[in-house]
Amino acid sequence: MQIVASRMGLHDFSKPSHSECRKHAQAQEEEEVGVEGRKQRIHAQLSAALGLLESLAARFPASNPMLLGRAARAQLDLDPMLHLRLETDRGASEVAQALVDFGCTEPHCTSQQVSKGRVDRFDSRIAGVPLSLLRIPSQMRIPFGRDAVSGSSIACVDVDGLRTLLAK
Repeated sequence: MQIVASRMGLHDFSKPSHSECRKHAQAQEEEEVGVEGRKQRIHAQLSAALGLLESLAARFPASNPMLLGRAARAQLDLDPMLHLRLETDRGASEVAQALVDFGCTEPHCTSQQVSKGRVDRFDSRIAGVPLSLLRIPSQMRIPFGRDAVSGSSIACVDVDGLRTLLAK
C-alpha cells in the first residue's frame, strides 16, 4: 500500500490497521452475500473444524484437540485459517493419516519451533479452508489458552467449547 500511495504522490500515508482491513473484508462480504450468507459461511467452516476435532479426539484419546486464535472466537473474515493443536505422542504419519481419513487434503508436514522445542506442523485444507495443526508431544504440555510459540494468551476452544460457540 505504501508503494501505491507513493506512486500516487501521497505522503505521510498510514496503512490501515488489521482491524480496519478485517472490517472492510466483512463489509465487502456482507455486501456480496448478505449478513446471513456470511454467518452461514462462518458456521459451515466452524462445523467442519468441529467435525475434525471430534474425529481427532476419537482417534487419539486424551489428545485434547483444540481450535485456537481468531477462529476460536468465530472471527473468520480476512484470514479464515484454522489453527489447531493436538497433544499426542502418536507419530506424524498417524496424525497425517487421520487428517486424510477425515477428508482433509494431503497434509504438508514440516516442523516448527515452539516455546518448548520443535514440534510437527501439518498444513492442509478442510472444506476449502486452510488449516495448520501442531502436534504437541505430551511431555511439552502447553497450557490451555496459551500460544505454543510465544506463550502469550490466545483464544482457545476444545470440542465442547466449539460446540457451545456453534450453538450461539
